[in-house]
Amino acid sequence: MSVFAVSCSKIAPDDILSSRERDNIFDPKNKNKTIEIGFGLTSQENYIRLYWSSPHDVIYKSFNIYRKAVGQDSFNLYTTVARGINYFDDRDILFDEKYSYYLSINGETEESYPTQVKSITPGPGNIWMLDRYLWDIVKLSYDLSAVSIRKAGAWRPENMAMSEKIGLITYPVFRYLEIFNLENGRTIDGNLNLRSPFDATYDPVHGQFWVVDSTGSIYTIDTVEANEQLVYQDLKKPVQIEYMNNRIFVLDRGFDKLFIFNSTPFLTDSIGSNQTGELFADLKLFRLDETNNKCYLLDGKNGANTLYRYNLNNRQIEPVFRDSLIYTFDVNQKDETIWIVIANKVNSQLLQLSPAGNRLHIIDGLVRPTDIKINPYNENVVVADFYGQTVYHYRPDFSLVGIYSTIGDPFKVYIQ
Repeated sequence: MSVFAVSCSKIAPDDILSSRERDNIFDPKNKNKTIEIGFGLTSQENYIRLYWSSPHDVIYKSFNIYRKAVGQDSFNLYTTVARGINYFDDRDILFDEKYSYYLSINGETEESYPTQVKSITPGPGNIWMLDRYLWDIVKLSYDLSAVSIRKAGAWRPENMAMSEKIGLITYPVFRYLEIFNLENGRTIDGNLNLRSPFDATYDPVHGQFWVVDSTGSIYTIDTVEANEQLVYQDLKKPVQIEYMNNRIFVLDRGFDKLFIFNSTPFLTDSIGSNQTGELFADLKLFRLDETNNKCYLLDGKNGANTLYRYNLNNRQIEPVFRDSLIYTFDVNQKDETIWIVIANKVNSQLLQLSPAGNRLHIIDGLVRPTDIKINPYNENVVVADFYGQTVYHYRPDFSLVGIYSTIGDPFKVYIQ
């Protein structure tokens, strides 16, 4: 962009004059050619937020925001923000499209050099990540280019559940759980009364969280003060809990069964064997398909893992896919395709299966992913590569939306 080189008429102190060429953002002799005011971007579901800091030791009137949107070849002046305001929310956006911005500052008669250009791609759903090394709870932008919230965990986090505004984190080693504000990451309250709070889910009908204590119990947790209420205690080792259609699903690795409760809670059903009546050997994980009223279960040990599909309407179970190295998976509820992590020692793979279990596509180059989630809004895939210290975000056509690299260990990912 063109730069207006008009000398500042105000007389600065001697110590500022001595560094004028280096520091004054309006000085034409400033060799930096760009300004540094902490300009950055984050994105939410329906807007892109631009933020910056106010400059010091200069007189200025406003900030210019330049934008380049989809289909544009050059930047255009998008809007001007008054002095004293340090953020702007751009709501005129389209999902999955890249937007680029830079800022400049209006002085009394001149315009400063620009900031560096920043780019971001917005989209539906908020992506959260748990870090087992840094003990962080992180909210990432849709394209994984920015961190909007970094919350320090009380201990090593295990699992997370979310309502629209409140999050719950479990810390079984610390015998603790906490609820926090999803908008700013601030802790609301905590609870030290459970022996080993392991996993949680949110019940939107009753406005409460359900938590499994891996010593054998189920609790409800209120969203105001995190108070617990014991509702069931005849389990052995429950490690996963999910809510669907006013039912609570609990995986118990002590019984190697999936238990199904109503919201009373009253035990209404259990799944503990395959299509031949053979008992599950080592039930590891399940996923729910609310759209098609189905449940998927991963079972097996000693290098013989099998993924099963259970129809909740007719209570029929069938094997879908077998592989000795299945680590985790998720299901696309729109087309019933299945994404599986094949955990090799050297090169792990992300494998897409048809509903019948046929291989459709493979993504290579991952190290050791520990979690995968399908975005229910657009069928995108988010993968936490624990040993690769990376989070990946793919579109359904397998193109990459973005990558988040960290010195920590991304363990779990969630889409709000």
